[in-house]
Amino acid sequence: MPNNNINSTVLITGSTSGIGREIAIRFAENGWNLVCHYSSSEKKTKELKCKIDKFGVDSLFLKADFLIEEQLLSFVDKISELRIDSLVNN
Repeated sequence: MPNNNINSTVLITGSTSGIGREIAIRFAENGWNLVCHYSSSEKKTKELKCKIDKFGVDSLFLKADFLIEEQLLSFVDKISELRIDSLVNN
């Protein structure tokens, strides 16, 4: 997953544990900026942010429970203002 465009951004849903976490780290290692979705764990989010920051990429963490319509719509509003080059729907 080499990133030939240093300003590319990936949106990863469910990014703070398991496969999503590993995907986020892999993208960061390859120079991608990240928009990371999470639904509950502030602790896991902080741990992942610290790990990602070591790669010198930009990261934004957005909390939303997609089963709650208001949170889903707020999430969509926030990401609609961003340039997203790739999506990993985890």
